Amino acid sequence: MRYVPVTERNETEAAFESFASQMTGGIAPVRQRVGYQGENREWDVFWRPQQSIWCSFPGIPMGTDSGAGLEPPSQVEAKFP
Repeated sequence: MRYVPVTERNETEAAFESFASQMTGGIAPVRQRVGYQGENREWDVFWRPQQSIWCSFPGIPMGTDSGAGLEPPSQVEAKFP
């Protein structure tokens, strides 16, 4: 893997969108309530069982909302009803 510094906003946006696309590609989303400090919301969550990670990128185009975790999304909802 080659690492390249990202210094311009358009490069950052492209890198974020590429990462999100790779993490969500080919996976059907599950609508899930996700909790975080101070609040919770329903997001489309993508569970990748082979890597044991879930992710959500509701802030695309690049924004502040995104999330990831190491537990199945059903366990996340139990923690943050």
